[in-house]
Amino acid sequence: MGTFKMDFTNVPDVQQPLAAGIYTGRVEIAPALVPNKKGTGTNLEIHFEIVDPPDAAGKKIRDWIALGYDFGEVAAKRFFKGCGLDVDGGEIEIDLDELIGKQCQFSVTNSTGKDSDGVVIERANIKQYMFGD
Repeated sequence: MGTFKMDFTNVPDVQQPLAAGIYTGRVEIAPALVPNKKGTGTNLEIHFEIVDPPDAAGKKIRDWIALGYDFGEVAAKRFFKGCGLDVDGGEIEIDLDELIGKQCQFSVTNSTGKDSDGVVIERANIKQYMFGD
């Protein structure tokens, strides 16, 4: 068995979510197609590292786009367009690995919910991807 060593002196008990606003994020790892929580569909899971504004740089946020629904298809299209891909020409096939390092801009909102233990927490959610509209 291994050992673990870490200094928790300046680590808070609760992670504060990103404030509502406009952010630029860099795709950190290849987006993945994952089953949704209910096992009834597929989500496109995207991990971002914030690069702008500077006071939030380095923070992380994740998004799950529900595929197979109108709102999810719109969100996926906006995400891909925000990453600079041309998705207006009909059906496309995308190598998700090629999205690593791409940057896009999105708006973030805050909401409250419960964690897996039923504790009320505040969350940051990606509301909409932007691409010059």
